[in-house]
Amino acid sequence: NKNEPLPVNDFVTLGVADLEAFHKSLTADDVHMKGDFMELTDHRLRMFKFYDPDGNVLTAAAVE
Repeated sequence: NKNEPLPVNDFVTLGVADLEAFHKSLTADDVHMKGDFMELTDHRLRMFKFYDPDGNVLTAAAVE
């Protein structure tokens, strides 16, 4: 429905095999990060957030 407000909790998470290598690749390309690495130990998940060229926040995650 066109009259409904846009969702505010939508996000994109990329699953990557080698989180450290992906982070290094992004920083080498001057991609801006949002904060530090985060860990969800209950789910064995490690992640970080970064900005795409349009300023959207994306998350990269890997199961540890």
